Formats: sequence, structure tokens, C-alpha cells
Amino acid sequence: GSEITLDKKHYGLSAQEIESILPEAVHTNPNGYKGLCYQDVFVLALKAIQELTNTVNDLDEKIKILEEN
Repeated sequence: GSEITLDKKHYGLSAQEIESILPEAVHTNPNGYKGLCYQDVFVLALKAIQELTNTVNDLDEKIKILEEN
């Protein structure tokens, strides 16, 4: 962007890093700056969280079974 604020912290993702994983979420403006469609990234992150939750639940169940034996 064209604004620089020194008194606030800003958090974000690097478009260059995301581009190798999800290139359709990255766009380049006429000045050559890369931008990110956070909605696309959010959907992918949400899916990953769901998959990890399922994995954790499966592992918890296996641990319970092992502890019972």
C-alpha cells in the first residue's frame, strides 16, 4: 500500500510464499507488487484445520484403546 504506519503492528502472509502453494490466490499489480486474496487462503487453511482435527481425534481414540489394554 501507499501508507506506512509506525505505531501499529500489522500481521499478514507473504504473497511470495503463498504463490508456490496456491498461485491462484496471488495477483500482481501494475507496479509489480504482489497481493493476496485472503479469502482463498482462508478456505485452504480452514480445510487444513479440519483435516488436522480429524487426525488428532483419531490419534486420541487410538491412545485410549492402547491405555485400556
